[in-house]
Amino acid sequence: MSSITAQIIENDDLYPSEIITTAPRVSDALRAVAGDFVWDLARLDPFPHNKILSKPRAITHLTGIVLSKKNTKPCHAFMVMAEHDVPSAIEITFGKSVEGLSGILKKCPVSMFTPETYQRFATLVFENRAMKVLSHAPLVDQDLIDILFYLPKELRHSAILKHIISPHEARILELASSPDDGPEGIRSRCQFASRLSDCKNRKTFWNIIREELFCRFRPMPAPPPIDHPRVKRIQSITEINKFAIEFQNCMRSLVETVADGELVFYGYEAPNGEKAIVSVSPKFTADGPVGLIDRIAGPKNANVSERVLTEIKSIFEKNGISYRPEQASQLGQMTRLISDIKRFEFKIEIDRAVAKLEDAIYAST
Repeated sequence: MSSITAQIIENDDLYPSEIITTAPRVSDALRAVAGDFVWDLARLDPFPHNKILSKPRAITHLTGIVLSKKNTKPCHAFMVMAEHDVPSAIEITFGKSVEGLSGILKKCPVSMFTPETYQRFATLVFENRAMKVLSHAPLVDQDLIDILFYLPKELRHSAILKHIISPHEARILELASSPDDGPEGIRSRCQFASRLSDCKNRKTFWNIIREELFCRFRPMPAPPPIDHPRVKRIQSITEINKFAIEFQNCMRSLVETVADGELVFYGYEAPNGEKAIVSVSPKFTADGPVGLIDRIAGPKNANVSERVLTEIKSIFEKNGISYRPEQASQLGQMTRLISDIKRFEFKIEIDRAVAKLEDAIYAST
């Protein structure tokens, strides 16, 4: 730490008189580098600004982080700017050393970021996934920092970031991700990240995001109740995903069908621990609504035991739902065309909503 920095720590009043000038002289070189911080830096380092302009870019950006903090004291920024050693400046800025931050700051551009971006940068410094991305990035610019800030931490992977070209797209991914901070929300975001990481191109990438938006903002119809303690209604996308993982089946791919009201799922567990998924096709006839069991399957779509099959049939028949898989399949085919048309129309609405969201985000920046 330099002697002038040590003096400032002891006395906040040890500022050059030029610092408190209301309208300091500013060079074109400082204007090109400082951006929104031009007047702050001009007061800290009066014309010709030799101190700040001769500092490594890491020191300049650390000074910007300090100046962007709320209620920050000018002496704190001056302490950082007066340092010659980057690790020491990092300790002054964050109160402790941060592994890898020196290398990341060296990859930042010469010009400073906006105050908002510096505030976002400060929140990413202690997040492992974000720091890993920043440490491997060839260039750490303002867009990359803003993208990482908006992305949920489970989605901060290079395989996902390669498909994102602006912070506005990152905000759409944030909207498509589960907002729940509990275990279910974390699990949902991890599954979402896994699907996005496997995408080979942007078309597939954004198709998955549209599906998530479709499922998240379209209400799920409630399955008819079954009056039996061993039968559980599967009523949400989260529950469908949970059962799909447990049973290792394709339930997840049928989310849109469930959202259209063409199919409902029930979980069943026998006293001996044997489990099954029951899919029911609800239909409306002249005599009122009826349900037909489309399929009964165990984990990995295996057949259930005869005993469990018989019990499930009995339970559902008492609740007005018959086991006629062939008839259910035929009825499903008859309504598929109408449902496809409805689904297509709703997807157009989602696309329009995403476009409006993008316009609103652009307008706000």
